[in-house]
Amino acid sequence: MKVGDLVREIRGQITELGSDEGEKVGVLVEWDVEEEQLPAAGWVKWHGDFDWSIVYADDIEVISESR
Repeated sequence: MKVGDLVREIRGQITELGSDEGEKVGVLVEWDVEEEQLPAAGWVKWHGDFDWSIVYADDIEVISESR
């Protein structure tokens, strides 16, 4: 993962129909990967939110990579 990647949250609630209710999509604006710091964490600017949110690698997946 790197800054500029489009990501989605993978911890949403699953409805009876199997769709992800309230799925968040956003852009990774900061990513810090240090060997001493586990798990890797960063900041995402979610679509529709005013502030950035801290996220962990296990909680998001990349939809589209930046160049």
